[in-house]
Amino acid sequence: MDLLSLKKMFTSKDFRWMVFIIVLTILAFVVNYFSYFYDITDSASNLFLLPIIIATFYYRKKGFIFSLVIISLFLSMLSVIDPDPYLIINTGDNAIIMVGTAGIVTLMSVALGKTENKYRLLFETSPSPLITILPGGNVSEINRKFMENFGYAADDIVGEDFQALPLIPDECKDVASGLISCFSENSGQEFINVISKKGDVHFCKAFSAPLFSDEGKNEGFIVSLTDITENIIAQRKIETSLREKETLLKEVHHRVKNNLQIIVAMISLQIRRTDDYDTIRILRDFRNRVYTMARVHENLYQSDSLSEINVKNFLRNLGRDVIVQYTLPDRNIGLKVNVEGDPEMDLDMIIPLALITNELMTNSLKYAFSEGETGDIKLSFSEEGGEYFVYRYSDNGTINRDLIFNQEKSGLGMKIINSLVDQLNGDFDITPDYKEIIIKFPNKIYYSNSHSQG
Repeated sequence: MDLLSLKKMFTSKDFRWMVFIIVLTILAFVVNYFSYFYDITDSASNLFLLPIIIATFYYRKKGFIFSLVIISLFLSMLSVIDPDPYLIINTGDNAIIMVGTAGIVTLMSVALGKTENKYRLLFETSPSPLITILPGGNVSEINRKFMENFGYAADDIVGEDFQALPLIPDECKDVASGLISCFSENSGQEFINVISKKGDVHFCKAFSAPLFSDEGKNEGFIVSLTDITENIIAQRKIETSLREKETLLKEVHHRVKNNLQIIVAMISLQIRRTDDYDTIRILRDFRNRVYTMARVHENLYQSDSLSEINVKNFLRNLGRDVIVQYTLPDRNIGLKVNVEGDPEMDLDMIIPLALITNELMTNSLKYAFSEGETGDIKLSFSEEGGEYFVYRYSDNGTINRDLIFNQEKSGLGMKIINSLVDQLNGDFDITPDYKEIIIKFPNKIYYSNSHSQG
């Protein structure tokens, strides 16, 4: 047996109790030996109750056997000192009381031990690492799972200050202090890092509950640690993968926008090389439709969300671009955008809406305003209960709108608008005075969320 083993044995709790019981027993024998000469044997014999009660309570059945040995030795000592039958019988009454006391304490200790064993079984077989901490902050117990997960032995942890343990990293000292100050009275949870004996860092969720005595006195608290290291690592991998996909998707939208702008530039070159007015008009309309789609992809890669675009900002920017493309120098056309709330739309809805806006504004700028006229184009957008979007388009041009729509209803522009409205599963209406166009279509995001929740 090495010195370390001897030190552990001599400092163990069992050894200290054993020495204490033996010392009390020896003192009881010494006092009883000398009391015989002063004829106070009855009173002195009661001193044996102290080591008997302690031995039976702490060692239970072994303590009861120890008590029987003490009583037998005591009676044997009396018979050797003075074989007087009266003395032995008189002292035997005390011996019977000692045996009875030892039996009662043993039974109570065994019953208490069964309850303690149930707690011990739950504590030791728990699938989670458990640690109990005294009110002062010192560790009183750790279970087997704690030792398995983090590699520490009980001697490394038990009795030490929880905050000073090497398993608590410096950045978590405040959390450890919070565990002691808050969880000693209230249940709760905290996130804390635990360093294993090998130096590995474990991300843990700490659940705590206070421990109270039968009298309601705070006796510390128990902490259950759930190792979420694998979850954290998996979450970080997902976040990294998501960032990579977002970067890739932004690059896709950026390249689509660039390709569409190349097409726009090629059409513009062709317009400059063409003298025919009708050809120029057709190419300009086609160029603006392509440019409108390019604006959608530009907004997507510039926005925080890669799946949805803010309607208010998009309509305002798109409307300004169309006015710049089509407004003649002798006309001053303004834009008014009125969007209720802060709605957002995905790619499947925003592209048709953008193309519809382009066609309607192009139509107004071409035909609704006379030379030298000042006017406004108004775009209004609202929601109906979150289920439907309502898009209203109007201008205050002075030219006869009835004539314009009769001329355009069979044209390419109106065919495109009707096709795009059908694509949105919407309805297209024109007020009797031909001053306002109303398009109502379902909110796909709302219905998608409703189905996913259902």
